[in-house]
Amino acid sequence: MRYQSPSAVSYFFRNFWHYIYLVLPVSVFMAVFANFSTETAFFHAWNDGTLTKETYLNEIMHGMSLVNQADTLLFGAISFVLLAVTFSLLVVKVSRHMRVGGFVMFPLKSATKVMPSMLLFCACFAVAYQLLQFVAFGIMFLLDKILPMNAVIIIGLVLLCLTIVAVVYIWMLMLLCFPLSYSENYPFNVALSYSIREMSKHTKSCIGHAVVFALVHVLIVFLDFVFPAARYVIHALFFMFVIYYVPCLAFTIHHKTLGSERKDISRVLIG
Repeated sequence: MRYQSPSAVSYFFRNFWHYIYLVLPVSVFMAVFANFSTETAFFHAWNDGTLTKETYLNEIMHGMSLVNQADTLLFGAISFVLLAVTFSLLVVKVSRHMRVGGFVMFPLKSATKVMPSMLLFCACFAVAYQLLQFVAFGIMFLLDKILPMNAVIIIGLVLLCLTIVAVVYIWMLMLLCFPLSYSENYPFNVALSYSIREMSKHTKSCIGHAVVFALVHVLIVFLDFVFPAARYVIHALFFMFVIYYVPCLAFTIHHKTLGSERKDISRVLIG
């Protein structure tokens, strides 16, 4: 006799088919219209030797900047809204399943309560990420005056990876905001403060997730570079995993922190 594993990864795979219809549309849309293809194009230019001392800084800014990763600003805005809406739906759906053990197909009415905060939350992180990228670009422009092109590019890429680590680390500190504000009815500012205090006790986990995300990001760009024909599939799988995993992790940590019973694992299995 054994209980189902309470881990986020176990929940992810155990209930995947109950969530795929929510995650797949936004994942495919982002894979087609808001992917990392500009980053891959930069690496192709670097590999082909077409970068010049006069143009490489503009090329890396165009390739790595968040605002340029969508085909147009319109598609970027649509991707942003779809992402926030999907996260809101997942918050409601995962919360209900872990609290009462049941699924609701399309909890749009409940999700509308979460969407304004989620939109603001995602917008703030997008702005913070872009600003950190600009800091990295600024350092590269300064280094360009004293270092050769390839050295500046390598240092710049390391700095840009560190911006990903920093943003994801901050996201991890705020991970419990929506479980607390939605499931426990905390005011959002109180939930934010509580989340930062609680997640600060799990520094290794926060840093670990941030580093792994940055490494996976690099891997996705590498696979895109090596297998360009599979670009959309690679990006769709990446976005699907991240979008679905985040609320799974958030509510898993939330229930563990509060010590509350999870109805989704209350049944005993034979095995």
